[in-house]
Amino acid sequence: MIDRIIFKREFASTAYNISEEDNLNAKKEALDELNKVIGSEKMGKLFENIDEFTDVNLIYMFILSQYSNNKKMKMKLKMKFICKHPLSIRNKFIRGLFFK
Repeated sequence: MIDRIIFKREFASTAYNISEEDNLNAKKEALDELNKVIGSEKMGKLFENIDEFTDVNLIYMFILSQYSNNKKMKMKLKMKFICKHPLSIRNKFIRGLFFK
């Protein structure tokens, strides 16, 4: 939680024809803006706490993992995601996120 409001909107909330890559980039830019405000240490803590959520969003997990050096945690979350969504690994975009 921060005292300032951060709002950056690139795509309409009703947009349905943006690519997965554009979706990833929009979310990454938003989290980069948050990183500028709260700092990399708090972003790393945010990543470490993502395991507390019952359903981990792969795109947010991937972006937040870039702010952490915790390789064990990264692997654990990837395996957790694959176990919950085994067919998702067939998607080329998702495979790209896993093996970056």
